[in-house]
Amino acid sequence: MKSTLGLMPAVSPRWCAEPRPVRRREKGVPVQITVVGSADLPELLPLMRAYCDFYQVAPGDQALLELSQALLADPQREGLQLLARDDAGRAVGFATLFWTWQTLAAAPRRGDERPVRGR
Repeated sequence: MKSTLGLMPAVSPRWCAEPRPVRRREKGVPVQITVVGSADLPELLPLMRAYCDFYQVAPGDQALLELSQALLADPQREGLQLLARDDAGRAVGFATLFWTWQTLAAAPRRGDERPVRGR
């Protein structure tokens, strides 16, 4: 599977318990996108802090860390985070994906439902 931006998918099409980094890069793609793992949290936190500062909101660093840890603990139910690294391996961006809507019902997902994949 290839995205319209020319990036390789960061996760396998099936759910997995452990984050799976991109194993190869396409020629000319300047960043590598991976699913955040616990080892990435020290590099992720400053990016999350800068994002919050930009929007002039002030959750504490502990709250941001707990958000990331909750996503790591249950990615199938809660969501996941992605980390972008430049050619030198520096963390330069992130995205947080929360599973909150169900396309088939066009409504918010109830807490006891599993996310709908592939929609």
